[in-house]
Amino acid sequence: MQQHKIFLAILLLLFLVPDAIAKKKEHPENNPGGLTNKGRVNLGLAQSYFDNQDLETALARANEALRTDPKSADVHAMLGLIYSHIAQNDKAAAEFRRALELAPNSGAILNIDGVWLCQQGQAAQADAQFIKALQDPFYKQPEQALFNAGQCALSAGQLPKAELYLRSSLAKAPDQPDVLLSLAQVEFAQGNFMDARAFIQRRDSLGSSPQVLELAARIEDGAGDHKAAQNYRERLRDEFPTSTLPTGEGAKRP
Repeated sequence: MQQHKIFLAILLLLFLVPDAIAKKKEHPENNPGGLTNKGRVNLGLAQSYFDNQDLETALARANEALRTDPKSADVHAMLGLIYSHIAQNDKAAAEFRRALELAPNSGAILNIDGVWLCQQGQAAQADAQFIKALQDPFYKQPEQALFNAGQCALSAGQLPKAELYLRSSLAKAPDQPDVLLSLAQVEFAQGNFMDARAFIQRRDSLGSSPQVLELAARIEDGAGDHKAAQNYRERLRDEFPTSTLPTGEGAKRP
């Protein structure tokens, strides 16, 4: 399904960002002595440069953090993220392994490793890491691991499992835009057009995008409301005139 592939490509830039990096550490096993002040500053800067896609500077800052805090799981996780984005997969794998050695029960680290494994096509191993992440009582954002687990299941074509994870994520943190869009995709792919419609309308109410309107149009076609589908396509043309997403007959097919 074309729209799913487009969304997944965009998502990969979003769900890799760890929720614990550059914040005060709360997990007792994650570098028990805490980051040094210099390490925390450099790690925070690495995160900021990473978020802004300045990967060269992010890598330099992360290596500075490594010099002062070589036993910080967060530092190694940050290095793994950067290496994964510059296609140095062997180094990325080594950094993620080291992060897990230092913090084997950290939900944040397990979540990041699950994302990495999913990207490598290891959906089953990734699922095990997401489940383990949810067992960490100190993990402050379990909805993130649930979302990532849902996305991984979706990419593997495991729609019922994806739906279960995504609904659980939404229950913990309602009105997450990415979760609502993913749930609309999952329900549409399963032919549950009424549920898909409800999720895409909730997502649209939080702010529109070409992906939202294009999927909404196809959902309405699937539900048999071709007038509503046409309205969404007109909105797509009017609100996003430079969009390259299809707006005509070709967009109506799953």
